[in-house]
Amino acid sequence: MTEEGRYTVVASDIAGNELKNSSGKASITFIIDRTAPTITGAENNGYYGKNDKVKITLKDNYSNIKDIKATLKKDGTKVSFASGDTLTENGTYTLTVTDKAGNKKEITFTIDKEDITVNTTQDIDTITSNDVTVTVTFNKPVKITSENANIFTALNANEAGYASEFTVLMTENGTVDFAFIDQANNTGTSSFTVGNIDKTAPTFVKGETTPAGLTNAEEVT
Repeated sequence: MTEEGRYTVVASDIAGNELKNSSGKASITFIIDRTAPTITGAENNGYYGKNDKVKITLKDNYSNIKDIKATLKKDGTKVSFASGDTLTENGTYTLTVTDKAGNKKEITFTIDKEDITVNTTQDIDTITSNDVTVTVTFNKPVKITSENANIFTALNANEAGYASEFTVLMTENGTVDFAFIDQANNTGTSSFTVGNIDKTAPTFVKGETTPAGLTNAEEVT
């Protein structure tokens, strides 16, 4: 027998008489179970944010809930857990469940309800005729979601395309507004302003005081 299911075997002799075992029973019942328990409420590699409710429920085809062994770790430390619990604390969780037949399933997921913080710096702070590079740093990996996302260059993005640091090359003065989202779908907005770029050469007109060393020409640029 190889198929999953609950089986009952009845023993009898050639005359049809049921043969009872030492317990006085003429039949035995057994289960073939090759399927791991089902976990609902969280997915493997899932991220859950401020707007998510993480209620974990276990189910198995043949084992009762009380027969499912469940171990939950938060940031590597074992914490108490029972099917139907709602998890609210930030952290990375690993849930391992094993049914009565030894079938096992394990998932890892993250709860992240922390606000996203932003910091910006410029490579040049004084008046300059050069382009200015602005570095935008977040406290955790994000994606830029605003329409101007193409001007942001992600540094060391993860496999999902989220990064904690971006650069923006500013060729002229201006304010950049932008929006972002983290892997747990927490969102935010911010902006920065660059005002120290001056690429216009000075112009001197006849009749005006000229710097030392310049001739009083009609116009000098």
